[in-house]
Amino acid sequence: MKFQFIVQFFVLTLLFSCTKNTELTNALEMAGANRTELEKVLTHYSKNPGDSLKLRAAEFLISNMVYHHTFEHKNLKSYYAEMTALNYNSLSADKCHNKIDSLSLKYNIESKGLKIKYDLFTIKAVYLIKNIDIALDDWCNNPWVEHLSFEEFCEYVLPYRLENENLEDWRATIKTKFQQKIKWAEVVDDARNSTYWAARHLTDSLQRRGYHIYAYKKAITINCPPSVLENIKLGPCDHYAQSTIFIMRACGIPICIDFTPQWPNRSMGHTWNVLFDESGVEIPFMGGQSAPGFPNRQGDLMAKVYRKTFAYQYESLFHIKRDEQVPALFNTPYIKDVTHKYIKSFDTKVKLLKKTDNNFAYLAVFDNSKWIPIQWGKITHGNHVEFKAMGKNCMYMPVIYTNGDITSVGNPFFISTKNKVIEIKPDLHSKQKMYLLRKYPIKRTIYIPSRNILGTTIIASNDLSFKDSAIAGIITRDPKFSWDTLQSKTKNTFRYWKIRGNIKSTCNIAEFQFLHKNKIITDTTNLSANILVSDKNKATFLFDNDILSFVDFRKGLYEWIVVDLGKPVAVDYFRFLPRNDDNAIVAGDSYELMIWDKTGWKSLIKCTATSNKLILRNVPAGGLYLLHNHTKGNEERIFTYENGKQVWW
Repeated sequence: MKFQFIVQFFVLTLLFSCTKNTELTNALEMAGANRTELEKVLTHYSKNPGDSLKLRAAEFLISNMVYHHTFEHKNLKSYYAEMTALNYNSLSADKCHNKIDSLSLKYNIESKGLKIKYDLFTIKAVYLIKNIDIALDDWCNNPWVEHLSFEEFCEYVLPYRLENENLEDWRATIKTKFQQKIKWAEVVDDARNSTYWAARHLTDSLQRRGYHIYAYKKAITINCPPSVLENIKLGPCDHYAQSTIFIMRACGIPICIDFTPQWPNRSMGHTWNVLFDESGVEIPFMGGQSAPGFPNRQGDLMAKVYRKTFAYQYESLFHIKRDEQVPALFNTPYIKDVTHKYIKSFDTKVKLLKKTDNNFAYLAVFDNSKWIPIQWGKITHGNHVEFKAMGKNCMYMPVIYTNGDITSVGNPFFISTKNKVIEIKPDLHSKQKMYLLRKYPIKRTIYIPSRNILGTTIIASNDLSFKDSAIAGIITRDPKFSWDTLQSKTKNTFRYWKIRGNIKSTCNIAEFQFLHKNKIITDTTNLSANILVSDKNKATFLFDNDILSFVDFRKGLYEWIVVDLGKPVAVDYFRFLPRNDDNAIVAGDSYELMIWDKTGWKSLIKCTATSNKLILRNVPAGGLYLLHNHTKGNEERIFTYENGKQVWW
């Protein structure tokens, strides 16, 4: 996204001093014609000695306002209006998702006509004064926030904006709607003055609004204002976190946003909230989804974590980069590194493969298709860099950033649990045989419902009521994402065959076949008419030859599907496939094995699979590999090969 504000931005950069005691003076000088509005705020609070804290609050906001901004576009209001008007209660999540994506394309907001508006040049005195008055009243009189220091209050309650959303008079409006929901905690003895219980009750209220976390494919990067967030019920985790902040800060509850810009072992990143409770503990949670004390994504591997701030961060790369281009993540002074609050990290020193004129280098992680910078370090002596607070057991790539692109300048490496840096360098003189089963790791979110195929029962009968029936088989072996077979326990002929899901847990089955003398009895011809359940379209997923579709047998509901074979037949065995991600090796698909070779991916072998396993010979050992499926699919993941097995990163 390219904005027409380069000159204006450059002027701000030149004027903004690095000396903290001149922040306010610099901000006022930069404000130009809007200086009078900012001085109105300072004058307003200078008249009464009793307003000294409000004056300090005003100074904090103005001093740190310099790069805070919003955007203008002729279609932005229409875009928000259509998002808000969607009937989220009657449409499925998928349909809402597709509709919002289509709106992004329809209004084409980020392609042209987008204008930046810096708060410093446009914000009005009356807006700041109202925000300060309400927030300071909370800090002085609200039990949920009285434990904060003034500096903490300024960062976690006072700010009038989060990021680049359009400004609204949100604080008073939201406070009116939600403050009464936590009044009960003022009179309940074991909850009185408890920031935790107030926040938890508000989170419960948000959960009842029926939000669904759903990442948009085409969503614009401009933040939604509070009025839009309140009315939409589907969006990415950023929307959850932002909506929660507006509501809780309006009620005087201290809260902020932390985020990991990119997961080190899969695509995307994640955003969540942090509550500052009265005991001084910082409590991570996903507002609107989980209560404080139930951390979101607990146990997931993280490489870096940052915190979004209102205050200008003098330790940020933005502050010291001068005119060097930096990745978008670091092109803001309003984030700070809080990795140490989440994981045991490690400072690592890297020697780049070659010297560079760049002043900064980065460590990047793989997002399933490309390397994403997540940490920076200053280059010394031409090719030495130290990277602070890095997560362990993550594969990193040293890169530099030039003209909007990254270039590899080092070997990939990971930091072991024992703080040892392990470089990955292929040995071209040592060859190995590879046995590859997948192009992407097995994830627990799919494996667990897939494994619940255990206990699925097949019952046979010549009576549709199944009064006289025989158990033909029970699945007791975990197929582990692959096709498996089960021999029938009966040699008799039956017309009706019931597939009953595991009663004790939700069970997902993708495909099911009846076989006699090695021939499939069932096919898709007129099969829907023979499926004796209410949702016949759903039932056909078992027999549609699409291994990504599946039937969901829900826990405890004794759900089943009956197949009418038209006449009594004998079945020798059953062949079935649990719910899966279609990332296993598939016979007939075309594959290409890649290896990382200093500056990029190099093709090693192209072949067509003849079974559910690829056997590849003369592969250089010790490398970092990637397996493409050129026939279908998008998901793929880097791996090393150790002791005859793929090790995923």
